[in-house]
Amino acid sequence: MCMTVRALDLLKYDGYSIIVSEIVDLKQGESVSRKKYFFQGVKYVILCFSFDTDVSDVGVYLERMNGTINNTYPTDRGAMAMISFKPRFGQTLNVLVKNISSRTPNSASKIRIIIAFKE
Repeated sequence: MCMTVRALDLLKYDGYSIIVSEIVDLKQGESVSRKKYFFQGVKYVILCFSFDTDVSDVGVYLERMNGTINNTYPTDRGAMAMISFKPRFGQTLNVLVKNISSRTPNSASKIRIIIAFKE
């Protein structure tokens, strides 16, 4: 919980407004997607991380509505993943969050998803 508070405080301190803050339960290999409209010229940060020390790799991806993954915004490997971007034009994208690797693959782990923006 402390990591969530720090992440939210840092984003707010940097001038971001939080538009999504939720927790999902995912087993290794499972993913969840959230459809979101992203406005042209607005800076966005998508941050995902696990509360569980068993999770060793979380991924976050932007998926176009035709199903292709937008690789313009790569994420790091690890228990936290972040994308920071500023769309050149407004568009609806799926934010795809995946529990890539966990030491307890058959147990669901809590993963926090935060989406923030600033103009």
